[in-house]
Amino acid sequence: MIADWGNQRTYIVQDIIFDENPVSKTFEFKDEKISVAAYFQQAYGKRISDNKQPLFLIKVADQFHHLPTEFCLIDGVPDSIRKSAGMRDALQATRMNPSEKLAKVQDMCNQILKQKPLKDWDLQIESAPVHLTTNVLSAP
Repeated sequence: MIADWGNQRTYIVQDIIFDENPVSKTFEFKDEKISVAAYFQQAYGKRISDNKQPLFLIKVADQFHHLPTEFCLIDGVPDSIRKSAGMRDALQATRMNPSEKLAKVQDMCNQILKQKPLKDWDLQIESAPVHLTTNVLSAP
């Protein structure tokens, strides 16, 4: 994962800690106990929005650290998986141009429209896309 603060280093997540959170987890910092939430607010000006979120456990050198999940960005798929034949096939199957994506969405809507519960509950779905007039802004 990539840190969304400081120097934006990458880390490997060792574990996800569900029984602690950024407020309950404390550690020693400058000879005082401080919570993970207080540390991120003090050190990086980043305020925790969900005090009950789990923590990522990462290892740096020989020390373990707990990071709030909301400040972590998912990094790419490991090379060993990305280079496998199965992954190449899966990625190729998911790459579609906008016209293909629109056709898939319309097919899905048509399948949903045929479902009995939709008719029984008198629900309606528009299968045709809504057309909008937009402007393309130039880059600054």
